[in-house]
Amino acid sequence: MKFKQSMRMGLPVLAAALAGVLATTTPADAARDWDLKAYSTDGGQAGARIQFDEDGDVLQLCDLDADGYKAYAKAVRLSDDSVRYTITDTTTNNGCTWISASTGGDLAENYDHKIWVCRQKSGRPPQDCGWIRFDNNR
Repeated sequence: MKFKQSMRMGLPVLAAALAGVLATTTPADAARDWDLKAYSTDGGQAGARIQFDEDGDVLQLCDLDADGYKAYAKAVRLSDDSVRYTITDTTTNNGCTWISASTGGDLAENYDHKIWVCRQKSGRPPQDCGWIRFDNNR
């Protein structure tokens, strides 16, 4: 698997993110072997996170802060710049949303993809975006 990843965060943010993961995961989540992970880049404090597992094209999008912003993700196939899906975690309060191949989030095999993770205030465009890039080779 080839991938590039972009993220910024410090130790306090990492601790906060881990606390959010522990608060929102189930035993099945904990057992999942996530291939990739990225965070939004909002001034050193990540407000959104994506985790991706190529086995089943499972994407978990989490809002890490109860700050009034939604977590937003967009998956793009790079060969033709086509948007494969967008999802939003509308809870705006430290919750998570899922999509997978079986629920409409199938990403074509053997293509490079980029998945953006951002924060979004209602009625405004996404902001503070981080991303992962990978070849979906499973």
